[in-house]
Amino acid sequence: MALTGRKLMAVALIAGWLAGGHPALADPPRVSADAAVLMDAETGQVLYAKNPHKRRAPASTTKIMTTILALEMAELTDVVVVDPRAASVEVGSDVGLRAGDRLTLEDLLKASLIGSANDAAVAVADHAGGSVDLFADLMTRKARILGARNTNFVNPNGYSKSQHYSTAYDLALITRYALLDERFSEIVGTREDRVTWLNREHYAELENTNHLLKTYDGADGVKTGTTRAAGECLVASATRQGRRLIAVVLRSHSRFGEAASLLDHGFQNFYRWRLGAGELFTLVPVQGGETNHLKVVVERTVQTTVPLEELGQVEQKVTLDRHPPVPVRKGQVLGEVVLYVAGSEVGRTPLVAGEEVKRRPWWKLDER
Repeated sequence: MALTGRKLMAVALIAGWLAGGHPALADPPRVSADAAVLMDAETGQVLYAKNPHKRRAPASTTKIMTTILALEMAELTDVVVVDPRAASVEVGSDVGLRAGDRLTLEDLLKASLIGSANDAAVAVADHAGGSVDLFADLMTRKARILGARNTNFVNPNGYSKSQHYSTAYDLALITRYALLDERFSEIVGTREDRVTWLNREHYAELENTNHLLKTYDGADGVKTGTTRAAGECLVASATRQGRRLIAVVLRSHSRFGEAASLLDHGFQNFYRWRLGAGELFTLVPVQGGETNHLKVVVERTVQTTVPLEELGQVEQKVTLDRHPPVPVRKGQVLGEVVLYVAGSEVGRTPLVAGEEVKRRPWWKLDER
């Protein structure tokens, strides 16, 4: 195994060029929010934090977890019969459900996420979990599984209770998981929609409470929340040039402006360095094979998000068998690349054969 010095030099030149073309890392924006987090949705790295683990009332951002569980426990096409408990919800936003109403689960989730309807969230929980209390317990259990250890739910719609809490970090973590589901992403990125009742001639127009969807370039989610105890809250996401960031602000005096400032900070001052799974890494020569060169590819994605001013400290160290003996199996491990930032390892992945190379038949060994 030998170091591929040419590849290491190429990476250093790229990092230096990128770093040289940008000013030093700008100071993060000042936010009035009691707690805030900016997270890279793909890597999970925290790019900004203010009281990230402080327990706060999450208000209707709770409905992110409500939707996660509903999508995993039921089908969007399910017909939900609204029970009296959901119909009796009167505090905060609602969509006007009555006991015995019939709507699809998909429409109830739209009402819950887009219109922040509290009655819809209760109807979802009752249908998917069998009871609202059991569903809330499952919400907490799911949060624990995702690593959200400072979160506890006692209801599905975000009503303020002493034992109903989360943190800016936990909400970012939960949202990162939720955005992996295309159905969730589609709903939270919808500006306007309509829900239709199945048992009576009635419908409701929905307008997304997340104003960033109309005012911020690349905004594609996620959820607002407001109660007296929680203040104004927002979990926002935006995607630019293939990078998705999540901003959380809790008890903010200007939730849309502060979330936008955090997102701007992430897009303008950080760079994602990435080697994608299946990406061609290099070519190596082979002797005695049916082809003279072998494609070497990255087995699994390795990436990191770094401040622009630290790009010059990104380094990859490579070990690679530059003359593998034939035959070579597709997927055969030929080496490894290890990614470092400022001397600390941040990821590694095997380098594997991207194709099969068979031994050349003996009667063709003299052919060039």
